[in-house]
Amino acid sequence: MVTQSLMVLHFQFFHLLLKNHKTMKKIFMYFGIIILFCSCSFNKHNKHLGLTIRVKVNDNYRASVTNKIFYNVKLSIKNNTDSIIYYWIMTCSWQENWISPNKALSLKKTICLKNFPTLDNFNPKELVELDGIISLTDSLNTFKGKTFKLGFILIRKQEIINESDFHDILNSKIKNRQDIFWSEPFTLVQ
Repeated sequence: MVTQSLMVLHFQFFHLLLKNHKTMKKIFMYFGIIILFCSCSFNKHNKHLGLTIRVKVNDNYRASVTNKIFYNVKLSIKNNTDSIIYYWIMTCSWQENWISPNKALSLKKTICLKNFPTLDNFNPKELVELDGIISLTDSLNTFKGKTFKLGFILIRKQEIINESDFHDILNSKIKNRQDIFWSEPFTLVQ
């Protein structure tokens, strides 16, 4: 009896759909617009979640042998979420998780006696500051009026099974431009 009633309701529903084709077309169009609007506003809202990266340039000096310009910088990483973000990083050469889209700019690596991947974390709303040195291999005149940025490559906790996977995963993320949190643009002065 119940099955028969459902079949009748089903038939009446489809009959109504066919009869009011234009009305249903409008309803589906409105639903599509609502879904599109919701997904766009959701993505826009999430754009500000995750990590925020800032680079503060302090002072500079020129190396006479290489003719490179070096800049002391303070890198700030802020966890904007209410969750702990676990990530893999090298114990000494933490700079390996950082890249620049400009080949002339690089974050100098630390000389390490002992260096291996380790799991670390950013606590909710935590601000972590790191002191580093960036170098510019080309003349600053080449980049007059241009801005630079640095990107932090996030290697998530579950992405590393063995410590030996670290560099393969890091290189893959760099190649595919995946999980890179870019700094706000900054300028360099001579």
